[in-house]
Amino acid sequence: MRWEVTMPFTSILSLLNTQAADSIASVSRVTAVDACSSISVIHAVLKKESQGLLHTFNMTETCYSKEEEETIDRVLNFTTERGIDNATIIQRFDKISEEYDEVQITIRWTGPQWMGESVACQYPSNRGNIRILDVAAGTGLVSVELRKHGFVHIDGLEPAERMLEQAKKKNLYERYICDMLGDNTLDIADDTYTAVTMSGLSREIMKKLPVKALEELARVTKPGGHVMMNSYDYNFESEILRANLANLESRGIWKLESKQARQHISNGVGGLLHIYTVL
Repeated sequence: MRWEVTMPFTSILSLLNTQAADSIASVSRVTAVDACSSISVIHAVLKKESQGLLHTFNMTETCYSKEEEETIDRVLNFTTERGIDNATIIQRFDKISEEYDEVQITIRWTGPQWMGESVACQYPSNRGNIRILDVAAGTGLVSVELRKHGFVHIDGLEPAERMLEQAKKKNLYERYICDMLGDNTLDIADDTYTAVTMSGLSREIMKKLPVKALEELARVTKPGGHVMMNSYDYNFESEILRANLANLESRGIWKLESKQARQHISNGVGGLLHIYTVL
């Protein structure tokens, strides 16, 4: 029997402090993802030495196939490494673009579905005339869900060109904008969209999003429109992100309308959704 996680073992070790990681390695000698006998040891060390990080993982007795385990371990370890810069993150997502959708299905990532449902709740009518910008569009998973609810005017913003190419194959966006959300000004006119969505932005990018990036989200959104973002709950714990989100609210640029939580957004890991009304 194998253990199932939302991150591969090597990524878990990278999130732990050195002492906890050394404890796990020395006690359990885990060398493969199917080392089910080490579950109790890993749990014990995590609880003792890294209690605050335990909620980011879901270790169960549900089994993956060997092929699924290998794919998940390789892809997630490649894209969730801590401390890598934005350029490296983009390059890595380009390299795994053809496998991305398969991995999201396997780990039961439901952020896009949640986003589609949430936008539909905000806009129960006239959906055919509403323009939406999907930020961190990736391969277009959010657009797939939005279209199920009758939204058709959707543009995608994504810095990884090959990820956007996957979306193009499925004709998921009207405009494909290959650009980074950061300190730059986006090539988008003011007040263009009724809603802006952002689901599952890379943790390493999200945790340090600058004020300028958030200002750009508000700038391209019509007054009274909404900026909506969801991700794993721990991605919202960044002090930098929290301060910058609050910065825009204190300046009267937007107002936090709703903050919602879900217990399971991917294999038992919790998620948060923030909805901001642009003023």
